[in-house]
Amino acid sequence: MNLKKMLILIFVLILISLHCDTTEPPVDNLQPGRRDYVWTVDTLYSPNNTLYSIWGATPDDIWLGGKGGITNYDQLWHFDGVRWKPYENQIIETYPNCIFGFSKSDIWIGGNDGKIWHFDGNSWSQSFMYQTGSSYVDIVDISGKISNDIYAIGISAITSSFILHYDGISWREQFFTNNKIQFLQMRQENNRKFISGIKQTFSTEPDTFFFFEYNDVALTEILSKPLDESTYWASMNLVGNELFFLIGRNLNNYKNGVFTKTLTINEPNFNYQVYGRNEKDMFIIMRDGLAHYNGTNIEYLYQFSNTWMNLFKPLIFEKEIFFPIEDNLNNYKGILHGVLK
Repeated sequence: MNLKKMLILIFVLILISLHCDTTEPPVDNLQPGRRDYVWTVDTLYSPNNTLYSIWGATPDDIWLGGKGGITNYDQLWHFDGVRWKPYENQIIETYPNCIFGFSKSDIWIGGNDGKIWHFDGNSWSQSFMYQTGSSYVDIVDISGKISNDIYAIGISAITSSFILHYDGISWREQFFTNNKIQFLQMRQENNRKFISGIKQTFSTEPDTFFFFEYNDVALTEILSKPLDESTYWASMNLVGNELFFLIGRNLNNYKNGVFTKTLTINEPNFNYQVYGRNEKDMFIIMRDGLAHYNGTNIEYLYQFSNTWMNLFKPLIFEKEIFFPIEDNLNNYKGILHGVLK
C-alpha cells in the first residue's frame, strides 16, 4: 500500500471513530430492596423513659439507650439475640443520648451531662467529661470512620455548641461557638464531615435550619433555610455509605457544592426521616407506620395501630432491622424488629 492510500485509510478510520458513540451507559447493578419481612414487636418496661439511641455490631449484641427511667439501670438496655434486658451489670451515670461503635469491644456513649463513656467488651468506663461552666451540657452525636479519629458534637446552655475530637488517646475540645445554633447531627461521607444545626427563635418567626461542612478548623455554611410549612424539617441521612440531605420532602445529594434532588416523597403521612442500605432500599418513616422505597415506588411495610406512635433511627443489618418504637397512647416502649424471609 502506497503512502497516499495509507493516509486516506487513516483519515477514514478517524472520521468513523469520531462519529461512532462508543460510550456505554453506566451499569446499574443495584437490585430493588426486598419487602418480605416478618415483623415482631418486643415491648420494654421502662416507664418515663424514651429509648431512641441504638447501636450494635451484630444482631445478637445490641445496645439501646435514652433519657428518663425510674431507676439507675433502665436507661441502658442490651439485646443478646433472644431477649432485651436492662443492663444491670453496672450503673452508667448518664442518660445515653447517642450510642456509636466500631465493634463489640469498642463502643461509645454520649450523655446528657457532658460525659462520654466507653465499652471495652467487658465493662463501661467514663472516658471524658466536657465542662463549660454551664449545668446544661449535652453530647448529642458521635461519629467516626476509625477508632483513633472520632468526633462528638454537643450543645451547652442552649446557645452554644461544640465539637470534641478523640485521637485514640484522649478527648479534647476542637471547636466552640456561641452563635446560638444548636448542633443536632454529624455525618461523614468519605473524608468529609457535615453537621446539621438549628437556630430557635422562641417567637412567632420560624426556626432556621443549617447544614455545615467542617474541616477540623472551621464551619462552612452550605445551606440555611427557615422551617415553615414548605420545609417542615431538614436532616442528614446516611443510606449505606452515601450521605443524603433531606430538605422538606426532597432527598438530595450534595456534590461539587450543589444540592441535587434524587427523590421527592409526596406521601401525606411522611414523617421526615429516611434510612436505608442503598438508594433502592430505603426505609421511610411515616406518621402511621413504616414505608419502603425500592427505587421505583413507595409501599407500606408495617402500619401502626394508632397515630401516637414514633419510630426512631434504626439499626440496619443485611437481613434484619431494629427500630426503637414508642407508643404514646398506650405508654409503652419497644423494638420493631424485621427479619427478611
